[in-house]
Amino acid sequence: MPPRPALPRGFGWLLPLVPCEAACRASQLRAVLAEPEMAALIAASPQAARLLRPLCRMLGLEPALLARPANPATAAPPANPPTAASPVNPPTAA
Repeated sequence: MPPRPALPRGFGWLLPLVPCEAACRASQLRAVLAEPEMAALIAASPQAARLLRPLCRMLGLEPALLARPANPATAAPPANPPTAASPVNPPTAA
């Protein structure tokens, strides 16, 4: 049995296969993602961004709205985190 070909994974892989249709759909998706209501939906529901990200990738779109959030486990801690002993806004001498 011959090996099965791998599924396409590249950025914008649908554009060479159906250029007119993919370009039209990419334009429509870009317009939908530019709507304030869509930004609110994605902010309220990260699952929406997770569902839309592969569609954007296949159509060659990289909207900043769908950027993956930083992983808190790998993010660097703040340089000087406020502690209970040090106030956030120390009093200034006048």
